[in-house]
Amino acid sequence: MIESLGAAVAHYADQGFSALRYKAVPYIYQSTPGQDDLYALFRLGAARLRCDLSCAGRPTGGATPQRAPTACSEEGSPGRRHGEP
Repeated sequence: MIESLGAAVAHYADQGFSALRYKAVPYIYQSTPGQDDLYALFRLGAARLRCDLSCAGRPTGGATPQRAPTACSEEGSPGRRHGEP
């Protein structure tokens, strides 16, 4: 990742660009959250200009939220919290 972003920065610098704006995908939407992109930018000396916040709320209109299955539950069986029988 560091090499990829470094190559992108070098390419755009050769084209005359002096800045690159990057907005990371929130980790909750990634299949395997690692934030290696943010680490690579840190290692390349990038500066954070802003940090946006987001939130999720319960649906309205009578919908009942359901618990999602846990990663260790078998497919088709209801999810259980850690420590529940």
